[in-house]
Amino acid sequence: MTYPTTSLILARKALGMPAGRACVDWAVGRLVAGHEGEAVAMLASEVPPFNAFEIADLRDRALAEVEAPDLSGPEAVRAYAAERLRLALDGEADLLEALREVRDLCVRHDYYEAVYDVYLLSYAYDDLLSAGHTYYWPDVTLDTFPEVLREVVDRLGD
Repeated sequence: MTYPTTSLILARKALGMPAGRACVDWAVGRLVAGHEGEAVAMLASEVPPFNAFEIADLRDRALAEVEAPDLSGPEAVRAYAAERLRLALDGEADLLEALREVRDLCVRHDYYEAVYDVYLLSYAYDDLLSAGHTYYWPDVTLDTFPEVLREVVDRLGD
């Protein structure tokens, strides 16, 4: 299992996403990697059904415990998009779902330039699946799509 990264948890927090399974999995991953801490251990021991307020409090205490920096809105959007799409490209998440989620994130953040290419690629992928061609991203095909998306994701991480 791949555990969520600290960057993803920070991004989810900055974007106001609900605290839940991802936070618990992150804490478990920290323990598996040999990191210790009271708040991290408490968060890792949580079981469903999750109380979002309790998980958020434990998440914040655990992030402080590991001395994780806060992310701003634009940094959070980039970090979340990059992480979400990397997981999808690696086969650990649904690609179509990840593309649509990042596309919606782009719209909610006023067509944020850093993720606008993902917005276009999301519509291109929809077109490729339904019609076999697209006008959103010239020259991309279903065969070349993963490579093109990976290049865009790599730029997000820069």
